[in-house]
Amino acid sequence: MSLFNQLIELQNLLIQNYCSYCGKIDEIICDSCIKSLLKSPKVGFINNVPVYCLTENVEIFKQLIIEHKDGGYHKLSIPFAKMLVQGLKTLSPKKQINVLNVPTAANTIKKRGLDPVAIMTKNACIQAGKRFMYTPEFLINAKSRIDQAQLNFEERRLNLQEAFNSPEKSSKNFVIVDDVITTGSSMSSSILAMQERGNHVKACLVLALT
Repeated sequence: MSLFNQLIELQNLLIQNYCSYCGKIDEIICDSCIKSLLKSPKVGFINNVPVYCLTENVEIFKQLIIEHKDGGYHKLSIPFAKMLVQGLKTLSPKKQINVLNVPTAANTIKKRGLDPVAIMTKNACIQAGKRFMYTPEFLINAKSRIDQAQLNFEERRLNLQEAFNSPEKSSKNFVIVDDVITTGSSMSSSILAMQERGNHVKACLVLALT
């Protein structure tokens, strides 16, 4: 199937509220497919911090993430949050932990009218229970930066150099959340900002790795 036809099929799935994987009516990603997607998370490391990727590198899932962020399809926050809940509970089965997301650039939030990644992360913490504290104030933007979509690896690294700041210190452990990792520059800068403040990043959690 051509990429054009795949996109048309994706659009039809989104409009009709079929599961993007099994075709079940009334679910964007049904619970059964969420469980299937989460069977074998991939683990890597950035700045010596483990990074847990919750899904395989599947084209349809990457397209759903794009629709969530840039296509205005905010219903996807619901299944994405459900997926993050499973990851959070795996990373911290008993202890309280602080959760935050990689900050979205201010100009990007203005363009979209909201911050889909922050909404997704906050909803995941609410669903996961009181042990998971959504604490975005511990990681904020430190400078303006341009959209990364068309940048290569080196351009992304420079764009994100010292991009974030952690204004507060806590004795708690932190998990940093993002929807996707492409080059790892955003996550790396986030981890460094937290570590420079003396905050301990236990792990990072992402929906997809591209």
